Amino acid sequence: MSNIDLRGVLGALDELSRAGEPGQAAHAVLAAAVSSVGADSAVLTRIDDWGATFWVWPADFLDRRQQGTFEVLNATYPWPLATHTRKGPGLALRISDFWSLRQYRSSPMYRELFKELSVQHQVAFSLPTVAHHSICVALHRDRHDFTNTDCENFNALRTSLAMAAQRQAVGVSAAVSPSSEDLSPREREILQLTATGLSSQQIGRRLGISAHTVSKHLQHLYRKIGVTNRTEAANRAGLLVSPFSATLDAFTAIPA
Repeated sequence: MSNIDLRGVLGALDELSRAGEPGQAAHAVLAAAVSSVGADSAVLTRIDDWGATFWVWPADFLDRRQQGTFEVLNATYPWPLATHTRKGPGLALRISDFWSLRQYRSSPMYRELFKELSVQHQVAFSLPTVAHHSICVALHRDRHDFTNTDCENFNALRTSLAMAAQRQAVGVSAAVSPSSEDLSPREREILQLTATGLSSQQIGRRLGISAHTVSKHLQHLYRKIGVTNRTEAANRAGLLVSPFSATLDAFTAIPA
């Protein structure tokens, strides 16, 4: 059930573009994400060589003990959305894209942490960046799962957040792969979803098109980026950056 607060989104983007320090920028990102679809709680995680740093909304959602519990559980039982946002292309995906509700509730992450936090549904995405760190955003609901429209809103928001940070940051550099310029927006979207491991049928359901149409798009983009199969395309996806992607220097100084 989407609950878009357009004024809140625009206000958060404006705050991000004028952010004077990393904490303010992080909270602006969270405000924009929550305003775009509605959520009960949200977490922004910065991952770098020194570990993970968390910002949360509301302020009392996740304490230090629970942050540590998440990282320990994720190291032992890799959380699919953490793997996707920290190492994958970062488009918005939900727990329900990986597991049924029964499978989710039987997972160690739910039993040992998320149940305590009343996280019944989660969606996560990462911000486009070519820096040596990841900026990951996760939102949670207790009652209603996030919809396909919610995910589409997040995917559009990723670009807007990167552009706002680009306006705020000094010395931001664009990073566009020449071969990515040849891809249509739909082909780029399918390429990134392919990199997450989704099948043509799953991608089709997400985008509202047939699996046959997905396969046709794949054939076209294979030729454009010089690959012959899904594995090569998935590996190549990590090198193809959105034309609006940039190093998010606004987050560089976030303490680890």
